[in-house]
Amino acid sequence: GRSAVAAATPARGVTVVIGGPGTGKTAVLAAAAVRRVSSGSSLDRIVVLSHSRAAAQQVRRQISRRLDRAQTSPQVTTIHGLSLGLLRRYWPHESSPWRLLRAPEQERRIRELLEGMPPEAWPEEVRPALGTRAFSRQLREVLARTRQLSMDPEVLAAHASAAGDGLFSATARFVEEYLTVGDFSGTLDYAELVYRSRLLLTEPGVAAGVTAAFDAVLVDDVQEADPAQIGLLADLAALGLPLLALGDPQQRIGGFRGAAPTALADLAALPGARVMTLEQGHRASAAVADSLGPLSERIEARMAPPSPEPP
Repeated sequence: GRSAVAAATPARGVTVVIGGPGTGKTAVLAAAAVRRVSSGSSLDRIVVLSHSRAAAQQVRRQISRRLDRAQTSPQVTTIHGLSLGLLRRYWPHESSPWRLLRAPEQERRIRELLEGMPPEAWPEEVRPALGTRAFSRQLREVLARTRQLSMDPEVLAAHASAAGDGLFSATARFVEEYLTVGDFSGTLDYAELVYRSRLLLTEPGVAAGVTAAFDAVLVDDVQEADPAQIGLLADLAALGLPLLALGDPQQRIGGFRGAAPTALADLAALPGARVMTLEQGHRASAAVADSLGPLSERIEARMAPPSPEPP
């Protein structure tokens, strides 16, 4: 449709494209990448991002099918993959390349650090839980949310002190030790990786290198991004890189891992952003689409899902 063609046309600034299932968001992303190549760019200068490795493979195939054989294979990755590349290039570890900690490794490290801390470092009411896997998992969630909200241990400690919360005061001290061990060993978890990438982009030399290396940023399934990842995309746009962000605001699939329900709205609120909507469905039959229409109208979601009303 005309809206899909317009959305795929290269443009400056921030473009937010909203569409439900089957409206062709990924096809628009692939077409946008190909059009930028046709306009004189090259695939290695276009940042194409998806929310998972599996989704990135699908996007890569769609782009490859649209390209001439003379073109190289498109480089499609996740926000974490982009962040790791930036960190290794502009903030290399002293002894070895930065390495990502998978969830099981991160929990194991947390348990090891807990075993090395005296129980008196924690409030008495939680001491019986210190050796349990549940406590380690909850600490991992706190670590992730802290960085997703761009907070450091000092800020967390200040909030805990102001609230008189002994548990979070102890947690802030734990976060500080956890980060110190990570720096020493050259390992990062996913949330820490994005946090440090945002810090990197505040350095003029890094910002200049990034804008010289890339021509545009194209992102699929933006509704799956957490606040820190949305902040990273906004940082790239603030450097002057054109940003095309596509997503479905009515989805909440990644909410359990911190996906921001206002992700699309946050990007649409950036200075000069334009918002486009894909309304024509290509997946469901006409009868199914007609039956879903009234439901979509009741949800009335444009930029973000509605918040549940209290009972």
